[in-house]
Amino acid sequence: KSWLNESTDIGLRYKFTDNFAIKGGYESGISQEGTAASLEVKSTVSSYGIEYSPFSFWQIEWGSRYQIQEMPQLSVKTPRLSTSLYTDLDLGKLIPAAKSIIDSSNVTYKYLYDHQEGLISSGTLVNTDTANTKSQWGYLTKFPIGISAYLQYLSEEESNPTTATSITRQTPFYRLSYTMDFGMGHKLEIYGDYSVAQQRGRVTAYDKKENGFGFTWNIPIDHPLLSSMNYGGFYKQTDYTDIGNSTNNYAANELSFQGTLVF
Repeated sequence: KSWLNESTDIGLRYKFTDNFAIKGGYESGISQEGTAASLEVKSTVSSYGIEYSPFSFWQIEWGSRYQIQEMPQLSVKTPRLSTSLYTDLDLGKLIPAAKSIIDSSNVTYKYLYDHQEGLISSGTLVNTDTANTKSQWGYLTKFPIGISAYLQYLSEEESNPTTATSITRQTPFYRLSYTMDFGMGHKLEIYGDYSVAQQRGRVTAYDKKENGFGFTWNIPIDHPLLSSMNYGGFYKQTDYTDIGNSTNNYAANELSFQGTLVF
């Protein structure tokens, strides 16, 4: 239960040219959980970044965020630094001749680094030192005949600089889909997925394979309050292998359906 919660946020963005902009922000807050006698926790966050498009087919975004949590009564401070990078390369614009055989084709890259020294939770200091890194490559191509292909490679590392220990995880992912357009807003997409996650480290080492297929169907509705209904289903098979203990191995099957009304 929060006894006190105050915050102030400021954000600015300035566009120098059509292809270059800078942005920044500042947040500050005071929170107090429990009663009026509980310790106050002050938090400040400063952030800044750039948006840059050196060419019409290339987009780059970079940002950094620095947070400080503080309990003045105990002279305790916990810093946290995050850095992110995103870039998108439009191959359709880079190679105009490719537009004769594809609708669109994009290569993306995402990177995130997050380092946290200590954590204040419910007015209590939690001694922790974590540095997490995540990088992700993606490639999406859409063809005029309704077929699209998506490839993704995700690499993650969770480390503790104090103990010099880490966990790594690599996950390639593949999706192939086909969309049928029946006109008047009726669209049916059928897709298949496949991924293999490999984790290695001091806690648990495993391989997890997942493959499945599903569909989504958009049905327009002529109604004053509803515009359409989305209906879908998915079937997935999972094969989990524990590298260190085979008794934890398992195979599982999952079947799910969902429906959404769009107003």
